[in-house]
Amino acid sequence: MEKGKLQFDRQPVEAIDLLRRASDVAFTSASQLHIAVRVEAQPAKILADEERILQVLNELVANALKFSARDTTIRVSAKPLETEISAETAPTRMICFTVEDQGRGIAPEKLDRIFERFQQGDASDSRALGGTGLGLALCRSIVEQHGGQIWAESILGKGSRFHFTVPAAT
Repeated sequence: MEKGKLQFDRQPVEAIDLLRRASDVAFTSASQLHIAVRVEAQPAKILADEERILQVLNELVANALKFSARDTTIRVSAKPLETEISAETAPTRMICFTVEDQGRGIAPEKLDRIFERFQQGDASDSRALGGTGLGLALCRSIVEQHGGQIWAESILGKGSRFHFTVPAAT
């Protein structure tokens, strides 16, 4: 992972199919916690390694479940974006995936570091909730090797939104 040499088998895949699969993986845990997982997607096809992008979605949904209270909702969505890489290149179509929770949120000063190895939003998280602080670093590596970006927005006490982009299939 550190050297950016994960093997990928990039194929066209429907974004909604990945969102549904991630929702299905989370179904049992979400049900036990009385948390709803809602899938919302516009028609969009990505060019990606299906299993690796599913790995990213599963990690983000698992984190959302870990930090959400009972009787809340996690939303997973995908929508097309158009971004310009530079003035010399044509716009590149990207698909933006979002995992949004109504959890406790992340302090603003920690947002920049959560995608680094061995980092967590709160030092007590590893003791109370488990985890090594490697999941989001792996997500960043997978997304960046696909040519995308990953970032988070959060409001303490209100929840977090994790976004990542991957190229659209042409």
